[in-house]
Amino acid sequence: MKLEQLGLSTRTVKTLERHRIETVDELISHTEASLKEIRNVGPTTVAEIKAALRRHKLKLQDTELSAADQRDIAILAAAKEFVAVFDDQMVANDLAQIMTCIEVDAVVGLLYAAGREDAAKYWSDRHNASDEIDGRKCVDAA
Repeated sequence: MKLEQLGLSTRTVKTLERHRIETVDELISHTEASLKEIRNVGPTTVAEIKAALRRHKLKLQDTELSAADQRDIAILAAAKEFVAVFDDQMVANDLAQIMTCIEVDAVVGLLYAAGREDAAKYWSDRHNASDEIDGRKCVDAA
């Protein structure tokens, strides 16, 4: 979810974005103390952020996350964005036929893991159709 969807002021959104906090997932990985370290973020801005998060039943971290936890949050956010982009039949139509079997398997695996079985099957079907057209076949590595 983008920060704008929280209903924050433009000033607050711009300030956070300047510090590479562009999504709600990135925002909630911060503590109140870590936000206050950002230039132009004081008690009023933190109060605005906390109120906006409460309206969406979210909150800031109580304690500072470890580097590993921050990385895990970043990976999860990237995976969600990947699924949002690749869970699209137009994207599958454009790419599934030109991608390698290994690349399509990776996309299909992530879509299945995200619970997007229909999209995963569509990707697989689109790729398999291209195999039939040009005579090449994916061989299961297992």
